[in-house]
Amino acid sequence: MNQDINLRGIVLTAGQYKEFDKRLVILTADRGRITVFANGARRQGSRLQAATQAFTMGTFTVREGRSAYSLVAAEIEKPFIELSYDLYDMCYASYMCEFISYYTREGISTKQELNLLYLGFMALLSNTVPKKFIKTIFEMRLMFLEGYGVHAFSCVKCSDETKKISYFDVQSGGAVCEDCKRFAKKPFQISEKAILTLRFIIGGDVRKIFSFQVPEDVMEEVISVSDQFTSAYVDKKFNSLNILSSLG
Repeated sequence: MNQDINLRGIVLTAGQYKEFDKRLVILTADRGRITVFANGARRQGSRLQAATQAFTMGTFTVREGRSAYSLVAAEIEKPFIELSYDLYDMCYASYMCEFISYYTREGISTKQELNLLYLGFMALLSNTVPKKFIKTIFEMRLMFLEGYGVHAFSCVKCSDETKKISYFDVQSGGAVCEDCKRFAKKPFQISEKAILTLRFIIGGDVRKIFSFQVPEDVMEEVISVSDQFTSAYVDKKFNSLNILSSLG
């Protein structure tokens, strides 16, 4: 008989399944991204109803099956229901869930990823940093965690950390110095402040990366780098981004 397991995580998606059930995808700290079926969660008065909403963070008691888990009970830590009150917040939060789902798998510990998602949600609710920049910070840090991050601490061509970085080449994977510019495919100029910002995003204290302020021009530079980088290295289209684009 399978034992119940307690897993701390965040609900990435929650969809209808059969007449009264739900199919959840939960990012868990210890077992990665898992599929969980919540039987009867859509019935009126179900004790599982509140915990089976998208973005909910908590401890989920599950029972392992052959190909998925069954939800037995849940203790909500933070529902993040406020993210559903604003269409932009909901779209950005949904994008974070889609993006993190793209990289994570079952059976692999995702403690750092889970913490990043939590901090990203908190940043959206704080309204202290533009949401488009929160998206960029989340993208760059997550890709770095997964081993696909931008090369920003030295020239991607010569790896000399003493040389000044003046260019960036997406196809080469990162920063390029003046001497190596001729070896890059499509280099473009990047400011020193933008490089320093990228370095802080991928290597700084994760508790601080969503709260620091940068000038508007630097922010736009970093956003442009992230947009080009994800476009080149992420082979998936995200529904939430399409909705954001339609909203302007």
